[in-house]
Amino acid sequence: MISKKILLTICLLSTLNSGCAKSVDSNNNENSTSQQQPHSGGLNVNEIRSKAEKGDSESQYNMGVIYTDGYEGIQPNIDEAIKWYTLAANKGNVNAQYNLGLLYTGDQHRKPDYTKAKFWFDKAASQGDIASMNNLGTIFKDGLDVEINYGKAFHYFHKAASAGYSVAQFNLSNMYFDGQGTPIDKTEGLKWLTKAAEQNDIDAQYNLGLAYLIGDGIKQDYSQAYKWFLEAANQGENGAQYHLGKMYKDGLGVDKNLSISKIWFEKSAQAGNPLASKELSQLK
Repeated sequence: MISKKILLTICLLSTLNSGCAKSVDSNNNENSTSQQQPHSGGLNVNEIRSKAEKGDSESQYNMGVIYTDGYEGIQPNIDEAIKWYTLAANKGNVNAQYNLGLLYTGDQHRKPDYTKAKFWFDKAASQGDIASMNNLGTIFKDGLDVEINYGKAFHYFHKAASAGYSVAQFNLSNMYFDGQGTPIDKTEGLKWLTKAAEQNDIDAQYNLGLAYLIGDGIKQDYSQAYKWFLEAANQGENGAQYHLGKMYKDGLGVDKNLSISKIWFEKSAQAGNPLASKELSQLK
């Protein structure tokens, strides 16, 4: 799926003429589209609008941000956001190009237009935007308004992963494990999976725990499985919580402890994991 965990923050500089930094949500839920709200005070919307209307691309971009989530008395208006982002994007503003691509992937209120999303991700990626590269990989991997092309997907994932983007590292590991766009190579898959897990990617941590638990492409190691399940579980991954419950129940890599096992099963069950609920019923 398209990674939607990043949306760019607004610049709160008095001149509003330097580049904005991306805000990265540490949670890897790919369906969440979040934007940091501007800090209260210090933001003169009228001044930004005036500069935007005079053609300043950074101000046009900032108007897009304001209309994406709203600000003070301004209500969110995606059509207005797209209008301002487009003006900035056509001037080469890479942040606006990325955000346009993101908006065109749709949400619960708007149907996706992956053709337009791809157009703007292409523009941003050509300027080196690594999140856009990752999203292009997903578009080609899943065939979103294009023919499935694992070779192109692999290319974009590898490029973004090599730049240090954890989501792309996770995606690339899956390509190696599944042999999509490249021959199956679990050693390489585990290398990229570990890189993503070390950057706190919750999905990578869970998958790495599974790999160590069952010995998939690597020597079975319950202590390593426990380590990575715990990392993911502490971020709320209910599958990892379930496996920790099983490890404590069966004494795999840890001392058998039914009390701790129950705690993890309860956490997992509360998150909706039916396997954990079944285990709890058997512990009673």
